Amino acid sequence: MTPQVWSTHAQQLAQERTEIRSGSDIWSFCLAAGLLRGGFAVFLDLDDFRSANTRLGRDGADALLEKFWNRLLQILPPGAFGIRWSGNAFLLIVDVPDPSFRTLLRNMMQPLQVGSQTSHCSAGCARTGSPTTLDACLDLSMRADGALTLAKKRGGNMAVLCNGPGQYDVLFCGMPSRRMYEPFDRTRFIES
Repeated sequence: MTPQVWSTHAQQLAQERTEIRSGSDIWSFCLAAGLLRGGFAVFLDLDDFRSANTRLGRDGADALLEKFWNRLLQILPPGAFGIRWSGNAFLLIVDVPDPSFRTLLRNMMQPLQVGSQTSHCSAGCARTGSPTTLDACLDLSMRADGALTLAKKRGGNMAVLCNGPGQYDVLFCGMPSRRMYEPFDRTRFIES
């Protein structure tokens, strides 16, 4: 699936011939480009992608990823940065105020239809603050990834925000299930 990176920052990556080989390379670029100014880091992952890949075949699964990618391109605000992190996971850096971020999440997480396959996604989010070191960025990455893992463990089609160690808020739940109502340890639920 191409392109791998979008936004005006993608042009900068190409001009500088920046080689992205790891998560550290991505975060180093985000620091150097001044992308981390107090918005949100979001990991998005398509739920049950492995089974979709089996049902749809490789071409169908690629069409699903392409459709998801195109949706992101249409709804992300100017200045947003995104990259395909791995497989069916994407990293977004979005600098918008909290209410706009919730609306953006709802739009990102609408079901996708390819053939007879309906797919949903999960999101793990963390406020970026203004990190100045690679270690701070890697901590941010771990918080957002941990929130994604929590969303997936609770059944998927959910967005979870990490506010700090052990502090999680559910920002969106598209498929209410009994798992949603089992409390997270030290978790506060926020109506969205």
